[in-house]
Amino acid sequence: MTCLKLARLLPYEDLSSNITAERNVICFIMLPRFLVLFLLFIIPVFKHYAIGEDGFRYGDGIPLGMLRLDGVASITSGALMLTNSDPQRSGRAFSRSSFGYITSFSTTFVFLVIPPDSKDGVSAHGLAFALSSTVEFVFDAHPGPYLGLTNMKSSGTGTNQLFAIELDTIKNPQFADIDDNHVGIDVNSMVSISSHTAGYYTSNGMFSPLKLASGQPMQVWVDYDGTSHNISVSLAPYLEHKPQRPLLSSTVNLTSVLANNSFYVGFSSSTGLLKSRHYIIGWSFNTTRKAQPLNYTSLSQVIEDVRPKPHTRSHIPRAILVPVVTISTVIVLVICGVLYALRKKARNNFEWEIEAGPPSFTYKELVSATKGFNDAMLLGEGGFGKVYKGVLQTSKQNVAIKRVSPESRQGMKEFISEIMILGHLRHRNLVQLLGYSRHRNELLLVYDYMPNGLGESCNTLRHQDKHARLGDFGLARLHNHENGTGAHVTNIAGTRGYIALELAMLGRATKATDVFAFGVFMLEVACGKHPIGVSYSGEQLLLKDCVRHAWERDAILTTVDPRLEDYITEEVELVLKLGLLCTHSVSNARPSMRLIMQYLGKDALLPDFQPSFPGRDEGFDQYISSSNSVATTMTYLSGGR
Repeated sequence: MTCLKLARLLPYEDLSSNITAERNVICFIMLPRFLVLFLLFIIPVFKHYAIGEDGFRYGDGIPLGMLRLDGVASITSGALMLTNSDPQRSGRAFSRSSFGYITSFSTTFVFLVIPPDSKDGVSAHGLAFALSSTVEFVFDAHPGPYLGLTNMKSSGTGTNQLFAIELDTIKNPQFADIDDNHVGIDVNSMVSISSHTAGYYTSNGMFSPLKLASGQPMQVWVDYDGTSHNISVSLAPYLEHKPQRPLLSSTVNLTSVLANNSFYVGFSSSTGLLKSRHYIIGWSFNTTRKAQPLNYTSLSQVIEDVRPKPHTRSHIPRAILVPVVTISTVIVLVICGVLYALRKKARNNFEWEIEAGPPSFTYKELVSATKGFNDAMLLGEGGFGKVYKGVLQTSKQNVAIKRVSPESRQGMKEFISEIMILGHLRHRNLVQLLGYSRHRNELLLVYDYMPNGLGESCNTLRHQDKHARLGDFGLARLHNHENGTGAHVTNIAGTRGYIALELAMLGRATKATDVFAFGVFMLEVACGKHPIGVSYSGEQLLLKDCVRHAWERDAILTTVDPRLEDYITEEVELVLKLGLLCTHSVSNARPSMRLIMQYLGKDALLPDFQPSFPGRDEGFDQYISSSNSVATTMTYLSGGR
């Protein structure tokens, strides 16, 4: 396949303007309202979010998008939830950019550990505040007693370049823990160099113990003096002043621990067999002066939002409660029956007729064409539904019939509108949508049948003349309109491996995410391999990483599909390097589709860049996790995988 043919396979610019023109007009009309909302609500929300080169303060809670999240960590109700209720899982949140050479630092944060079933003192494993020279450790870190920071082999090695303050709620003999409720200072290991039972010293010098897994919020202060190398740790109940006497004090030369002249700061936590939830409510960090104070009024509301609500019993007399519930149930059933009858009547009377759109088929015709949707006619199955081969009785034409069952009845009208748009599109590189039929809450799409099945990519199909065509163009982004039809989608749909990291993590579909998918497609065609593969050790690998590593060894042509014959070396090398550039982890670094066409058509020269420039995505594990959970909408019109 020459570069020019590859460039012509995706008619991106010819189609996108027709589809998005109407939406751009709507966005322009709505602009003043969004500006008013921004001024009224967004600016006040961020008044206690201070970020600078020497630190930051999240005084009202933890905002979205400010931290690098990994594992099961998420932002909910203004709090950072490091772990959910899943066992044997880890969650981490670190600063998105690194700080420079370590000198001194001061930090304070409010945390909350909610034990399983609100059992005070019984918890999974704890959490840790950590400084690390890299965030690459997340790929090998284990849950359970390792708190998502190290593993059995790496714990205790100097290569970790890791410093942590652990708030542990389980006694682990292999780490010489003093008890099941302690605070410890860790250096490159889960074995603490200094530890103390959780608690604080009162103003009169008396020690008052605290239970970390009590479900009550607490505050921690950590201060490090780069001159004396003294590290001090204090703990107190929420809303109490910082104790005059620290709980822990030790000497640690962080300059030798964090030897890369830069470091990331954040939190890590994990669960074991027991299921707990670990929250960071507010956080302040600074490398040049004392950490700025937190806004306790706002944090109290965040704590109230994340705490489990107590269950209260009803005190309504049984003699009153039973008749009221019975009568209410009867009324609800009657209303539901009436609404169902009205909806069924309206559905039977309403016909989805679209002027100048794709031709419509009756449900009976499609049942007959597929022999009653017989399993023998089944071609494949994906995120939208099943695909059957059919033969239209009147014309004897072979077709592919997809039975779409939307997750929500809301959005059906929008779905039909998009089908009307796709029905108008005619292009030699697209699988033709012939028409549709609607039956109850099902939508049946009728496509041109591709007898030669899949090409080298799972998104391309081959006609009987061996000409490649794209299938399901434009349908993936239609999945689940219930929560809005804008660029931000709440339920991502697409083929696994083609989804850009920012789309999988943030749900933001842009032109750059389409460029990412096309870059993966180019690599897949040139290499003859799937976007995500498995190594000999069982580890999942991205195809783009394999190509990049081969380029670093000056052996990029070894990744070319051996089935390709008589190819031009310069053109294949161009396709591979351009594919890596299109799949860059930073969306702004990807070229536009117009520029890609010029590169492939040799109207412009591909700029020189090093193999390390595309880089490996630091959020690779999240990418794999997200890719496994999204709905795979590409069901093959001539056969399923």
